[in-house]
Amino acid sequence: MTRLADIQRSCERGQAMVEFALIVPVLFLLIFGIVQTGLLFGKQLDLKSATRDGARRGAVSVTNANPATVARQGVLRSITLTKDSDLTVVVTPPSPWNHGDQVTVRSTTPYTYKIMGVTLWTGNLHAESKIRVE
Repeated sequence: MTRLADIQRSCERGQAMVEFALIVPVLFLLIFGIVQTGLLFGKQLDLKSATRDGARRGAVSVTNANPATVARQGVLRSITLTKDSDLTVVVTPPSPWNHGDQVTVRSTTPYTYKIMGVTLWTGNLHAESKIRVE
């Protein structure tokens, strides 16, 4: 009787190993997908924050000779998760600005969504900030 129970237990261990082997790739895909989504979300937040910071720097430097350049440099100084060469910053309207004008700073950077080395999506992340010149 105990021999039959031992045989049955060893078959169940083999079954558990097969089930585990079938579930592990799906589990890894899910975990890596969550991590990649978090990294992409962080990059988007960093881009929005840098764009806001650049617009704020440009708006308070209206007395500067070229406040649009100050705004652009503010975005480049504030961005941390994107290479400067991948970042596109557009400041409108062109300077000179007057008090009360509305300034818009738009930033764009490319992204690639990869899971386990396989590219699933590519595109651009966009951020825009509008601020009134004080």
